[in-house]
Amino acid sequence: MSSKIAIICAHNPVNSGMYSVDMAGKQFFSSNNLGADLCVTQHRTHIGKLKFKRVRSACDLKKYDQIIYWGDFQNNPMWGGRDFARREIGNSDLNTVEEAFEYWKEFYLELGKQLPESTKIYSFGNCFLGMNQKLEDPGTKKSFEYFLQRTDGIVVRDTGSYQLIKSLFSELSQRVYQGYDVSSLLQTNTRPSKNKEPYFVWSFGRSDISADEAQRLVQNIESKLGIKAINIDWLKPELLFGLRHFFHGAFKKILNTIANSSFVLTDIYHMTLNCYNLRTPVIGIYKESRDTVQFGTLNDEKKKMLFEMVDGADFIFRIHGDEITAAETESICKCAKNILERPDFPARLFQAHKNRTNELENLILELMGFK
Repeated sequence: MSSKIAIICAHNPVNSGMYSVDMAGKQFFSSNNLGADLCVTQHRTHIGKLKFKRVRSACDLKKYDQIIYWGDFQNNPMWGGRDFARREIGNSDLNTVEEAFEYWKEFYLELGKQLPESTKIYSFGNCFLGMNQKLEDPGTKKSFEYFLQRTDGIVVRDTGSYQLIKSLFSELSQRVYQGYDVSSLLQTNTRPSKNKEPYFVWSFGRSDISADEAQRLVQNIESKLGIKAINIDWLKPELLFGLRHFFHGAFKKILNTIANSSFVLTDIYHMTLNCYNLRTPVIGIYKESRDTVQFGTLNDEKKKMLFEMVDGADFIFRIHGDEITAAETESICKCAKNILERPDFPARLFQAHKNRTNELENLILELMGFK
């Protein structure tokens, strides 16, 4: 008998990264002949080529045998008390942060209390960085402990999340596994052209690098390496077409532009993963001031971990101040030159990414009993 699967997605606000996560979920389960419904708890039930069911309580999920929290920070109390709660109020669904956070705990940590014991619950590709402060509250910690005990499999996307849960809840973390980001499962038909003019793509917006500094860095690379730069807005791809809303065509155009580029310069986490999917090298940038300080889900630590997980620590560069120094620029240019002159230089990153992705796919199928 086939299993009914609900995938709880987190795509607010809409951007290319979240779209790639949700699209990867739809593709993954379809390619494995597993029927699944994409669901959301907040608004926007139609994005690009994806349609979602809006669910607000356990009653909406009782017909499903397996429920999956898919990607990002969904089961992280920091996200629940900050991003989720803020959007609940903005959508006029709930009135206060306290009320919204309690609702989040009931749906994202304690959902199993209102479902049959036979219902399987999973969390795949979530991040738990930054949750420490919220766990100082006894009630929240108790809810999280229930989540760890009730959930049938938790596959975290980064080494930091894995180590954090294991250190804080060693006796309750038997079902927690080291995984990878689920956007790595996205399949695309995008292929680089055989005859193309060399260029690199750049897109910033996550590390508080000023527009002037970004432009100065890009111009330096263009000048030193004799290669032109193309700027795209990964976070708001609809701007490519002058439209107000996200749509699939803009996303595909961005992927095509990336696939045909020599490399990508960015400070954006999910853009990096999508570049790896296309076998396009990435030079990452992050600010020292945002390294260990938690800026909600935008902590730059997650980018460092991503590069380290694919043996790419020498492809990501720390900016120490508000201005990018000559030495920092030179290091970035040297990395770019190696990419241009040595096609084998980033090969280990692509292989590590592929290995991580294959391991993630096998682990998900095994935990759900389909392998």
